[in-house]
Amino acid sequence: MKSIDTHGSVLYVGSLSKVAASGLRIGWLVAPQAVVQRLADARQQMDFGLSIVPQWLANKFLGSDLFDQHIHFLRDSLSLKQHVMIRSLQQELPDQISFTPARGGLNLWCTIKDKLDDQKLLEEAIKRGVVFMPGTVFGSEPGHLRLCFARPSMDEIASGISKLAQAFHALTQKC
Repeated sequence: MKSIDTHGSVLYVGSLSKVAASGLRIGWLVAPQAVVQRLADARQQMDFGLSIVPQWLANKFLGSDLFDQHIHFLRDSLSLKQHVMIRSLQQELPDQISFTPARGGLNLWCTIKDKLDDQKLLEEAIKRGVVFMPGTVFGSEPGHLRLCFARPSMDEIASGISKLAQAFHALTQKC
């Protein structure tokens, strides 16, 4: 959106937390100077200044060959994890959930095919040790789920989808 913004009304925000290390706490903002200045002032009041060491490390990492290798590793790893999630969903919930594989990112967006309260599904899933984000949290209509495949291991993905299916079946039997 920022690339087509001709009025300076779109703020572009990014961070290294998803591609490098969440603890690094390095991000960036492309915005009108007045907005940048106000946010920088607020940040300085909250943090009393930032350490230069993480910024130095990030600069070294971004400028090295290791960064390109790391990005290739992340892409391959995320692609494989998404494949495991898709295969698990196809095995466990083939007639209940539809989705389109993500072409990037860390999450798979799913649609519940039948009328089912996604909040109640979340409650059932939590009972089984699984958490997902209902799409309504992000402004979608009810009946959509966001499943993250980035953080869990391969085994955790398959197990999590199995537990989600158990929650799904428990809820549909109550109806």
